[in-house]
Amino acid sequence: MTVAELMEALTTMPPDAIVLQRGYETGCDIVRDAQLKTVYKRSQPEHWNGEYETDSYWATSSQDGIEAVVLGESN
Repeated sequence: MTVAELMEALTTMPPDAIVLQRGYETGCDIVRDAQLKTVYKRSQPEHWNGEYETDSYWATSSQDGIEAVVLGESN
């Protein structure tokens, strides 16, 4: 999903609705932060891991990072 696609989807929803993300194992948590970060696509991630990482350690040697909006909880 791109930012434009997300913005379009959000126009159909109540502006006072809270935004949630899946919890670590169960349930949902409120999204408290949105940041533009450089991410790297993991090569062959396990099904329980995310497809992207912010740590370039997980990138393949020929891969450049891409800019992505990362939603999460602020520390």
